[in-house]
Amino acid sequence: MIIQSARLGTGTDLPKLTGHVFAGAANDAITVLHGAQDDLHAMRADAAAAGKAYAIRHFKIAPAETTDRVEAADVMRDLAQEFGFALAHCVIVEHAKPRQPGGYEYHWHLLVPEWDPARRRVLDNKWARPRQEKIARRAEARLGHALVTGRWNAAVARQLEEDGQSDLAAAMAALAARPRPTGAYSAGQHQAAARKGVDLPTYVTLIREAWATAQDGQEFEAEIEKRGIILQPGDNAGVWLALVNVDGRLVKLGALHKLLQVPRAQVHAVISAEDMAPAAAM
Repeated sequence: MIIQSARLGTGTDLPKLTGHVFAGAANDAITVLHGAQDDLHAMRADAAAAGKAYAIRHFKIAPAETTDRVEAADVMRDLAQEFGFALAHCVIVEHAKPRQPGGYEYHWHLLVPEWDPARRRVLDNKWARPRQEKIARRAEARLGHALVTGRWNAAVARQLEEDGQSDLAAAMAALAARPRPTGAYSAGQHQAAARKGVDLPTYVTLIREAWATAQDGQEFEAEIEKRGIILQPGDNAGVWLALVNVDGRLVKLGALHKLLQVPRAQVHAVISAEDMAPAAAM
């Protein structure tokens, strides 16, 4: 389970935010579970009136395995208790997308006021990312999901030990000994591609499937070209870029070795070799 958050300022583009949350075109279905667009305008107005820099905390809860609404609500309650906000004052929207390998088709947007005018308090933000990971690991353990290796494993283990959850703390300490995970693309790249009409996860899946099944570099290039993906050499030596044609313009998906999560030299050897190496050597 991945829990992400962003602090949105009083000058944030609300039409853009509401367009994504309430009407994102990439979703199969959108269900508003609590609140409305007007609540987001009220959050911004309250924060601006109090002279605060931030208006909305935007959490995204994305499980990797099957999670129902009741289970997602438990995660939201954990976040509310951890950071000190009331779910009754929040906006909650459920998105359903086509399922991708390694993911689950549902995720949830939880939008929280950064400024509480009744208590005259700003929402807690200290060590937000490790605390979000702690909540995600707790949820995974509770639901029987595989524990995700996050960036803040060691900090999460210490916090869980302090909270009296020794067994889960020990599991997290073991994860902390593993190398940190690296993603094929960042959340920023994902959103930037989406704004250009490109579903980046789908293209990454197509590229990886072609890489796994192709007998050589020539066959790999031919296979991804059928899907509208082309390769170009990058500015740096040994880097190949994957691009897709969208309405007559080329949109960069990213460096091929990063999308594949394969060493740069290995990718370059396969793509540029005259006598292409067999796929088994990939």
